[in-house]
Amino acid sequence: LELPENVKILTGFILVFSIAIAWFKDLPDIEGDSKYNIKTLAVLYSPKASLIAGTLLVGFAYIFTICIKFFDLYSSENASPQTQVLLYGHIILFVFFIINTFSVKLDEHQSIKKFYKRFWWFFFAEYAIYLAAYLA
Repeated sequence: LELPENVKILTGFILVFSIAIAWFKDLPDIEGDSKYNIKTLAVLYSPKASLIAGTLLVGFAYIFTICIKFFDLYSSENASPQTQVLLYGHIILFVFFIINTFSVKLDEHQSIKKFYKRFWWFFFAEYAIYLAAYLA
């Protein structure tokens, strides 16, 4: 089965996002997970460790995608409007992703909930970027 490069990248990105979603979903309910002896990453290590691990994982996915699209853009055979949309779209999302990560206050329940809600927007924005690239 031969898949286009962009489908492979999107699949990998969504896989990474899914892992981070699993880690981040436990941040707002550490007390409940601890009470019922549910062994989550945030309970086993700490909310901060869970946040850092998920951020690094997703951050590397953004950087990997940005690097691939950067090299595609500057190679004569792959320089296309789709590549530009994917490159610049991921750069913009990566900047907002970092801002979102640094805005969370792990000692404030409401801040964690906002962070997690915005994190889902990044997940869906990934699909939107690929749709925009397809339409470009």
